[in-house]
Amino acid sequence: MRTRFRGVRWRTTAAATLTVAVFLAVAALAFAFAQRQQLEHSITETARQQATDIATQVEREGAAADLATGAGDQSLVQIVDADGNVVAASPSVDGEPPVVDARPEPGSTVTLHSDRLPIGEGASFVVVARGVSGPEGPLVILVAESLELVAESTGVVVNLLLIGYPVVVLGVAIASYWLAGRALAPVEAIRAKVARVQGTSELDARVPVPEGNDEVAQLAVTMNAMLQRLEAASDRQHRFVGDASHELRSPLATIRAAHEIAALHPDSRDWPTTPHDTPRATST
Repeated sequence: MRTRFRGVRWRTTAAATLTVAVFLAVAALAFAFAQRQQLEHSITETARQQATDIATQVEREGAAADLATGAGDQSLVQIVDADGNVVAASPSVDGEPPVVDARPEPGSTVTLHSDRLPIGEGASFVVVARGVSGPEGPLVILVAESLELVAESTGVVVNLLLIGYPVVVLGVAIASYWLAGRALAPVEAIRAKVARVQGTSELDARVPVPEGNDEVAQLAVTMNAMLQRLEAASDRQHRFVGDASHELRSPLATIRAAHEIAALHPDSRDWPTTPHDTPRATST
């Protein structure tokens, strides 16, 4: 029985640990995905705002707008005319063809993703293409922002989750095993007490009732009530046997005495009227 309780303890621990492990895995994946989406959305909004600011300048000044914000290898800006020629570009892509083929109408905005830009060494970029009407005619403003920060941040989060995940799962397993043992300890005490009750000699024993009014406490109360009923039934049985023995002792003694007298004086005894209990006693 003790082994059985240990089996319950291990199964409870395994079930709790597995449940928490699955939940944490799903939560970790959801968190990493949400964090990546949030960062990417923030960078996309930055690119959109930059495209809007440049569009405002282009509407007034044409291709001579200030593109200094597109310097470096993390972002770029290009202004493309209706023929697909780059009429202005940030220093990092000076002389390069348009990074994407999107040509939205003036006032429209298109958002794309690309990993084939001439900067960033193959890093993924979000590209915002905004159509605008300049003094020289319709133009398209291309603003690209690198998603390298998103990938790096996501990588850091994933690494931290990979390090913390087994630690948390191990902690849950240890805590579950300890808590299961604490929860089953009163049940084990009840089992051990009942196991010591042998026959009817120890029916006055009672199992310990834990504090509280939970299921284990109710089980202990029920077991004590059962032991009390068994004790009462055993007492009634003993009293019945004692009373029956007492009631049968006098008639049996009378029958025995009559047969002994009849055996000593067989010729003077009326056998049909002699008290008897069995044919064997009569033949004696």
